[in-house]
Amino acid sequence: MTVKNKEYFNSAPEGYAEDDVYVCEYRYSQRGRSFTKLKSWAFGSDHVKLIQRVKVLEPIRVASVFRERVERHIEELQQMEDDVDKIPPEEFPNIELDINIPGKDGYTFYEQYSLQCGPIRAGDYVYVRVENAKRLIARVDTMWSESDGVTYFHGPWFTSLAEVSPTSIPPGRTFYKQEIFQSSIEDTNPLLSICGRCSVLDMDEYIKRKCNSSIQNSPKILGSRLVTYTGCILII
Repeated sequence: MTVKNKEYFNSAPEGYAEDDVYVCEYRYSQRGRSFTKLKSWAFGSDHVKLIQRVKVLEPIRVASVFRERVERHIEELQQMEDDVDKIPPEEFPNIELDINIPGKDGYTFYEQYSLQCGPIRAGDYVYVRVENAKRLIARVDTMWSESDGVTYFHGPWFTSLAEVSPTSIPPGRTFYKQEIFQSSIEDTNPLLSICGRCSVLDMDEYIKRKCNSSIQNSPKILGSRLVTYTGCILII
């Protein structure tokens, strides 16, 4: 049996055990996840006879019944995090390519090379550390180690709008927030200068797909090619 808040403390419904009597004071909205105090009673309890209590009940509120459940859930989540921390990091092997290039004696080429930031594969887009703590974006086309054991990669650079000269931007040309430009400059750099991976997509892929969660930060849009020696932006 459910009775009004004001009636519950002073009266008891006849014919009902105390454990079967409930008090209702608020309306709960599941959509808004909020409580609203009832302004009117429309639950049809007027037909029930109320008997005056011998002793008026003291209005004592108790903690939410969900509190213990939430605290237990927090403990379970913490335990799961602790279990994840105990899992050793996955190790990725260095995968060599069985090729011989004239003039490259003593070189070992790789299809995949494992770094501290994770495995790097041919075709990946990566962040490269440069001076002044800046990071540039490059694509890994080839990877190899030389006879002294030092590893390198070769590929083109990509530049952001902030690094493009305003005089090279066509009048009226607009850009996307994450848009970058492929430079005509290709370069060779140590593999150890790579500090992370990113994703570079063309426009059709960017609007229809999303990247795997293992790719760091937001994906970039590739829509143009920057020809360095002319300083012009060309639509790909």
